[in-house]
Amino acid sequence: MQVGQTSLDKPTSPAARWPALVLAAGVAAQAAADPRLALGAAAGVLFLVLFFFRREWLVAALFIFFLFQDLLVKRLTPVNEALATLVKQGDDVLIVFFYGALLTEALVPVLRLNRIPHGGLFAGLLAVCILSAVVQGLSARETAVGLYVMFKNFVFFFLAASVRLDLRGYTRAWRFLLAVLGAVMVFAFFQFLTGDLTYNLLGLPKDHRLGIVRVRSIFTHPVFLGQTMSLLTVLCVSMYVYSPRLIYLAIAAAALVAVGLTMLVKTIVALGLVVGVVLLRKRPWLLLPYALAGALAMVNLGEYGMENVRQQFATYIESPRSVRREGYRICGEILLESPLLGCGPGRFGGYAATLLDSPVAMQHGFINYDFDEYSSIDCHWPHLMAEIGLLGGVMYLTLLAAMGRASLRLSKRDDLPVYPRAMAMAAAVYLLAAVIEAFAVSNFEDTFCGFMIFTLLGLTQGVHLKEKAESVHREPLGSANEGGE
Repeated sequence: MQVGQTSLDKPTSPAARWPALVLAAGVAAQAAADPRLALGAAAGVLFLVLFFFRREWLVAALFIFFLFQDLLVKRLTPVNEALATLVKQGDDVLIVFFYGALLTEALVPVLRLNRIPHGGLFAGLLAVCILSAVVQGLSARETAVGLYVMFKNFVFFFLAASVRLDLRGYTRAWRFLLAVLGAVMVFAFFQFLTGDLTYNLLGLPKDHRLGIVRVRSIFTHPVFLGQTMSLLTVLCVSMYVYSPRLIYLAIAAAALVAVGLTMLVKTIVALGLVVGVVLLRKRPWLLLPYALAGALAMVNLGEYGMENVRQQFATYIESPRSVRREGYRICGEILLESPLLGCGPGRFGGYAATLLDSPVAMQHGFINYDFDEYSSIDCHWPHLMAEIGLLGGVMYLTLLAAMGRASLRLSKRDDLPVYPRAMAMAAAVYLLAAVIEAFAVSNFEDTFCGFMIFTLLGLTQGVHLKEKAESVHREPLGSANEGGE
């Protein structure tokens, strides 16, 4: 190995080129036979080239795609319903391809991916889920649908963990996230200030809380803006821990305000708890703005604010129509019947239960908001525990803990510059916030939210950073003066 070169800079094995060339030739031949497929063929070839040779670019492109996916579907449906359906189902097509390709790479190490991080824990969780399905007598179709919905977003972890980022790559990745998420935030504030303009321009729906229009930026629901701004907050707070520049603190504060504009109490509480813990450990004085914001809120909201809190509590907690309350109640009943293995994957509370028209919820007297249509219970943990039991739930949490611990370990490596360490800390913090928020939202099985959680974790597992770097890449914003080197 040459001086100044790390193991991250090794070129991809020539063996990895053959699958791309073969697949590209097949797509080109099909396009030649039918010129109408030329555009699709070009997109397919580009996708394969990125997958085999520039996987980090592919991950970035996926992030952009998921940012705009729902908006594209909404705008394309009146114009070209077939294309809108393709965009809507694009994530499922990609997930199936990624699973096939990445598992093949894992079984044939000469290609690119030498191993799957925490493979033993993944295999253990999968075995428990299959055992639960067998015990409950589920059909092959029911088992397959339940397992797919439960495990689909983990593929983004595998994909990101297979990316060979060098130290310069981490710098670019962090700046890419900052630029894209910053643009989303700026548009959110523009939307807040301009009122109906952007809603009408993009064709977005509007809803209110506290008499204020909930901001959603480019998304079809405020929850997605809350998730993206939460990610921007933890990225900038984590960077500030290693590089105490006021610009990072200012961006984090602005992102927190954007989260507040979504009026998502669960997101605000989860993010506030986790970020508060991080700041308390690293820079306690930064908790002062939290205290001031809380005091101002109590003074200014007054009785109107407390009345709103009581109304929200009565609607979502006390009311027998509360879908979340019903979810926890039925989860408890299912665990009393089958504590270790639950009722089987895909049988209660998630999207799979809707696809399979599962009768479990109605068998337990489930009451939804409209007393008719059953979608999901909007809570990840009771849905998960009810389906795979305490044994599966413990395996699931152990897997998440292993991912978070690996990222946290990377954040403590003194031989690395600030960018990979800050991203690693952000991954661990974001995971913890998601775990807390999952008590009131189905974030781990939502494609966009799951992509952000598991991609950031995968990029910071340290799979390709096992040895101390022989040289540290330095840039103006990543110099030793920023700390952490």
